[in-house]
Amino acid sequence: WTIGNAISISLTILLKNPSILLLDEPTNHLDIETLEWLENFLIEYKGTILLISHDRYFLDKVATKTILLENGHTKIYFGNYSYFLE
Repeated sequence: WTIGNAISISLTILLKNPSILLLDEPTNHLDIETLEWLENFLIEYKGTILLISHDRYFLDKVATKTILLENGHTKIYFGNYSYFLE
């Protein structure tokens, strides 16, 4: 099992166009070309995306809502990560 295998399987799933995507650190181990492809794909994606990432730049490009989960409560910010920080 290699990172390349995991990325290939993940990209195959994305191309089947599911109605919801659950992505946990999707930018880990991606080269620049694949990262840019993923960003563009997610920006154009019409379904729901639940995304967990430490990549602030990626979040700024693809997120339209940010949900803060803290002490058993949630708060929704209608904007990207930078908006959430303001």
